[in-house]
Amino acid sequence: MFRYPVLLQSIATYLLQSHGRPRSLTAKEVGILRDYADLIVEDIQDAWPVDTGTSRDAWGYELHVHYPQIGFDLENDADHVTFVHRKGETSPLYETLIPEVVTRYADDLRLELMAAINAEEVNRRQKEARRMEASRRPVAPATMGRR
Repeated sequence: MFRYPVLLQSIATYLLQSHGRPRSLTAKEVGILRDYADLIVEDIQDAWPVDTGTSRDAWGYELHVHYPQIGFDLENDADHVTFVHRKGETSPLYETLIPEVVTRYADDLRLELMAAINAEEVNRRQKEARRMEASRRPVAPATMGRR
């Protein structure tokens, strides 16, 4: 199986700094990562030369959503994927196509993930502040034994 790692080290670092300790991506953050991985795979498939379609149709990805591995692996299980090249060229297509496609989406992916992380951290801080405030409120004395 061919794997091409797309690790978002800057997002892992940002996540750690924002949260103060390691955490996994939330469902919303995973959704953003999945949406971009889908777009990247679609663009790769659209640019992939087709003879039989086997290697084009075999593109997929595996998400990494737990700190410190934030990102995804682009995957292709076609045996010949590393030999596919454009007509008249000799270098494997993946060497140029994948970085080109990933770069096309990288800035937007980072910005959207950072915005989602910020929103999640604000939400967590607000919940914690409400919990702390509730724990400081005086509680009415218990009336044990009275009827």
